[in-house]
Amino acid sequence: MFGFLSTADAQTPTISGVNAFWYLGSGINSDGGYYAQSTLTANPNGNPGSATWSVSTSGAGSVTLSCYTSCGNSVVATATHASSSCAADINVYVAYGSNQSAGYGLTIVTPTTTTLQSGYPVDSSPYAGAYESEYEWNLTDSCGNSDAGLDQNEEFGTWTNDYAGTDWFHPNPQGAYDSTSILVDYIGASGNSAPPAEAPQSPLTTVKVFHNTPWLLSVGTQTSGSGVQVHSDLQQWYQDHGRHQ
Repeated sequence: MFGFLSTADAQTPTISGVNAFWYLGSGINSDGGYYAQSTLTANPNGNPGSATWSVSTSGAGSVTLSCYTSCGNSVVATATHASSSCAADINVYVAYGSNQSAGYGLTIVTPTTTTLQSGYPVDSSPYAGAYESEYEWNLTDSCGNSDAGLDQNEEFGTWTNDYAGTDWFHPNPQGAYDSTSILVDYIGASGNSAPPAEAPQSPLTTVKVFHNTPWLLSVGTQTSGSGVQVHSDLQQWYQDHGRHQ
């Protein structure tokens, strides 16, 4: 009939959109220029009716869609888990009636690895009777790229005193933003008497004061304990320096 396209004349629908985006942690949809969502748009190619969307996975990657049945031509895909390495291990499909698209491959990238930078840790004394130990790590993702401009946060585990009767206080977890791919942590002490904190000695002292384990470093937000964990170790306070071990 004139003015109508029959389903026999319709072609296979197609999908377009950003096919590689991020997992930044549970409930975190963006951080800086990183986005954990992508709008996917279907071209019905002459197929009538509403769209039915579906997802299949072949690895660790996973997404949820904003609509599955009786949908429009666009949906929002939200990352819920990172892909296996840098693989496109998710396929999204759209169907109009019995005419279904080919799989549209998605890769969910995530920050994964911290590499201690050459020359670190650096021990210094901001003033008499105090020390500060600085660590710097470069952050890379599951595709092997350095990730600049993410928020970071730390989370402390269990505290254990190594020095009997110590009056050293335990620090509060901190969050920060860095425009580069370098993540930084400072371990410091001052103004204590049992034992008195010292400027870094030569050689460094072996007197342990307390430690925390596991110390966790995450990115994607400045909220402690949220985001994607990228580093874990034991954080040790000595009398004249601090170490990640």
